Amino acid sequence: MTESPGQPGPDSKLPGPSSSGPSGFVVTLDGPAGAGKSTITGMLARRLGAHRLETGALYRAVALLREQRNVPWEDEEALTHIAETLAIQFVPLPSGETGVIVEGSDQTEALRQQHIGQAASQISKQPGVRAALLPLQRRLAQGRPLVVEGRDMGTVVFPHADMKFFLTASLEVRAQRRLQELKNAGVETSKQVVLQEVKQRDDQDRSRTVAPLVAAEDAIVLDSSNATAEEVVALALNHLKTAGNPSLQMAAAQATNG
Repeated sequence: MTESPGQPGPDSKLPGPSSSGPSGFVVTLDGPAGAGKSTITGMLARRLGAHRLETGALYRAVALLREQRNVPWEDEEALTHIAETLAIQFVPLPSGETGVIVEGSDQTEALRQQHIGQAASQISKQPGVRAALLPLQRRLAQGRPLVVEGRDMGTVVFPHADMKFFLTASLEVRAQRRLQELKNAGVETSKQVVLQEVKQRDDQDRSRTVAPLVAAEDAIVLDSSNATAEEVVALALNHLKTAGNPSLQMAAAQATNG
């Protein structure tokens, strides 16, 4: 499995699920599709001077390769092999967003396709795939400040993260955001279709047997339904200033005062 330049390689000592190491911190953001996780994660990471990891891109990459290679859904061994040998890199874009290189090719836009997102939800149900991607996600947190988004970051991947957030919004608002995103990408669809797709994704994520979407017991719930991204980030930073990790406290304080 290939990782981004500068990230710990496969031979690095793998940290356990409870720690980011003495010189780093881990902040997790979980939540359903369309809640604004990517936007908030990116803004929060920049304000904290931390690295950002969008774990959904890992599952989308596996889903994309499955499609390209015509791998049957029921072939868990083949799907697991894709995850185990996944060559993926995350690169900064001039826009401030993160580009994704899969198997040496820029697949940033391809990974944003709605049907790939739906396929990723199906892929994430496979225990073998989740097991194959888990070590990579934890390696990325070793000794580095990290803001990570996903659906089971605070419950499974980093159960003892320095701070956990669960970002949510109403179904109607999340569907409207997704519709606008698709329109901006030149994709023609209707609000009703998108609403159904978002609801279907919710049902899949929350009902899967392995690592279902649920807020961690110690997560702070942030509702973005009637708040701007900047307002959500400001609220998150206020919470982060109370974190037990001194490095995270300092980063949050500097971000607030800067």
